[in-house]
Amino acid sequence: MSNETVTRRRFTQIGCTVLLAISTSPLAMAQQPPANPPGPQVKVTEVPPAGGGKDRTDAIAGTVSGVKAKDCQIVIFSKTDQWYVQPLVDTPFTDIDDEGKWDADIHLGAEYAVFLIKRGAGYKPPATTKRLPKVEGAVLAMALVKAKKAE
Repeated sequence: MSNETVTRRRFTQIGCTVLLAISTSPLAMAQQPPANPPGPQVKVTEVPPAGGGKDRTDAIAGTVSGVKAKDCQIVIFSKTDQWYVQPLVDTPFTDIDDEGKWDADIHLGAEYAVFLIKRGAGYKPPATTKRLPKVEGAVLAMALVKAKKAE
């Protein structure tokens, strides 16, 4: 075997080893898109303060992702002695705009639960509950946040 053939084989082996090392490095793997994009998500971006009572309200807002906004809606619960649907029993659904943003004025509590609901799937939130709904069926995602501390 000639020196030239041996040299080519070594460079080929080195090249394959370097290529394998680069393609499996954490940096290279981090730059690859995820195998499965994240599913439906709801996020609270504006958290109301703690409080209670029929006359105390404040804004809550957030975003959704992983869904078509027009196909979904938001249901919010505020917790005092139990969970109360918001903003009102007869208007429990909050719309999501085309950019995936939502907001509502709600009655204050110690915690807030926000649910992403598939529109037209027949979900009817209870007026009050001791237990929050599970993420299944028409309930696509949930966010739970503590009330903001008073400043």
